[in-house]
Amino acid sequence: MRRVAFEPFEMASLEREFHFHPDYIARCMKRHAGMSPVEYVRHVRVEKARRLLEHSPELSVKQIAEAVGIADPNYFGRLFRKEAGMSPAAYRRLHAGYA
Repeated sequence: MRRVAFEPFEMASLEREFHFHPDYIARCMKRHAGMSPVEYVRHVRVEKARRLLEHSPELSVKQIAEAVGIADPNYFGRLFRKEAGMSPAAYRRLHAGYA
């Protein structure tokens, strides 16, 4: 499996990259994407985790959490449940056989 290296998210990096104040970037993202930059990063990580849960049965939930850049598996479980409406293990069971 190719590991995706997710770096910790920092608003200051957006400021350096786009040359706009972080508050302005956050307002624009909220207006156009419906979520803040931090919410967007979390969403992307959970979507990547969904794909890994569906297509990588050999990986544990802890390994998937680490692969998407979330070091704490307990936090990953809470975040995934909030976004997907079920635990990572339940999501995997639901989608078993559809890989």
